[in-house]
Amino acid sequence: MTNMKIVQISDIHCGSSMFDENLMKNTITQVNQIDPDVLILTGDLTMDGYHEEYRKAVSYIRKFKVKKKLIVPGNHDSRNVGWKLFEKMIGNPFKIIRMNKDIIICGADSTEPDLDDGQMGRYHTNKFRKIFAEDFRFKILAMHHHVISVPNSGREMNILRDAGDVLQMLVRSRVNLVLSGHKHMPHLWHFEGIKILTSTTTTTRRIRGMYPPSYNIITVGQHLKIERKEVLGKKLMLYNGAF
Repeated sequence: MTNMKIVQISDIHCGSSMFDENLMKNTITQVNQIDPDVLILTGDLTMDGYHEEYRKAVSYIRKFKVKKKLIVPGNHDSRNVGWKLFEKMIGNPFKIIRMNKDIIICGADSTEPDLDDGQMGRYHTNKFRKIFAEDFRFKILAMHHHVISVPNSGREMNILRDAGDVLQMLVRSRVNLVLSGHKHMPHLWHFEGIKILTSTTTTTRRIRGMYPPSYNIITVGQHLKIERKEVLGKKLMLYNGAF
């Protein structure tokens, strides 16, 4: 398998009073220097789903010189009928990227209009079960909400409402990696052979504790490497080994 590099950014929150344009510009420059094969944005492009916020988000996203982008909505994007703007200005919230018959990346819309929590739903859970049944060596699911509670995120109310069914599908389908955002807390779980990776906010000061804005770099080849890069700081190795 040829090495493939993926960058995951999340929760950029255009329109927030804590959005930091300097962080955004640094992220764009760094990602373009990395030159990944795929850029994944796991939701919350906007703060409240308004048209002007989407316009600003789109203008930034276009500056990433990455040919393949997979973008899913977050709960903030589905506020104020923003889910319709997402479909019009970003595209299908359920997207599939197939890479060289070795790697498949599926993007899922886990949001509900004007609600902070989310769900996958039986229809889409079954749909992804069929897609992941195809013969791919490495399988990735990207969505905004997380399927397992994240440490240091307070009283947990916003995991998927149907997380058990989704986890069962992921385990039985032998999915390798799940990417999410939402809680602005970076963490990596190892669950039943699946790596479950969450990202903090990449471009705002809406951080939890002392965890600075960051993004994830994933390299898939003969083995799997996962790194977290602080936008204004160091790079941390989270995992380097078999998948």
